Amino acid sequence: MIVQYANSTYLINGERNMGNFLKNLRKQHGYTQEGLAKELHVTHQLISGWEHDMYDIPNVMLIAISKLYGITVDEILNAGK
Repeated sequence: MIVQYANSTYLINGERNMGNFLKNLRKQHGYTQEGLAKELHVTHQLISGWEHDMYDIPNVMLIAISKLYGITVDEILNAGK
């Protein structure tokens, strides 16, 4: 399955994933991993881990990210569906 969001496609397990979605959102909003990490009060390694789907994102961070980017938590969890 391929889904478009803001002219980009995100794949999960060969289809679509949240990490690519988050990475593209970060870039669209002009953040580096370091800059976003400062904004969210986390490390850039954690941002990288989220973008590579290595770590689960705590609910409080999902809410903070959704507010920062002006989207819903559902959009993040569904990678822009």
